[in-house]
Amino acid sequence: MEKIVPHKSTIPETDESLQEMDSGQINNTLADVPSQSVLIKINHFAKKVEETFENDTELAGVIIIDEDDDMQMVGMISRKRFMELYSKPFRKDLYNKKPLKVMVKYDFDTPLCLKESDSTDHAVRIALSRPHDQMYEPLVVETLTGELKLIDMQVLLLELAKVYERQSAVLQKTLSRVKQLEGIISICAYCKKIRNDVNSWDQMEVYISNHSEARFSHGICPDCYKKEMDALRSGRDR
Repeated sequence: MEKIVPHKSTIPETDESLQEMDSGQINNTLADVPSQSVLIKINHFAKKVEETFENDTELAGVIIIDEDDDMQMVGMISRKRFMELYSKPFRKDLYNKKPLKVMVKYDFDTPLCLKESDSTDHAVRIALSRPHDQMYEPLVVETLTGELKLIDMQVLLLELAKVYERQSAVLQKTLSRVKQLEGIISICAYCKKIRNDVNSWDQMEVYISNHSEARFSHGICPDCYKKEMDALRSGRDR
């Protein structure tokens, strides 16, 4: 039975928003998403899968492994697809006697396998790029220790929505700080101090630091450096 390896794929950069997500602004990974892990050995019959789904109504699917091949994954059976097959007339008795080896090979598509270090937005985009009938099938995720887990697509989409909400909150907070510097600012034409909200005057650095995230470090520009050096030379010459 062929071993299934984690998916390796890149998403074309179609616009700036996708590039921003890939740059790490949204950095939740699949390790942060709630997952399930039910493994069934391939020497069982489909009846075992039916019983497993009946015992856990929240289970999105089961991972099928081959104990004769170092417990490698050979497939994934989702609840949705399994129930679709069972709902057909006279199919239940037929499928209950069907070996999982045959069922996985002929009735189920190769699952999408990702690493737990993959970001949630990257995983969603890959998952939704699958054919329409596979688009909402669970994802198989391999942990850093080699464990296999399942993530329900609905759970993954909800988790990504939470990430976007948090990102939006940070953005709104940043924009509100930036807006504090909008409008007309009263600045002294001589000393360059700025009049604050209580009609006293602050050094420019103090005012900007109090109204934004900016922080200052001091240096000297070429023009001022030349002016100061000329003044020093003039002082020595006198």
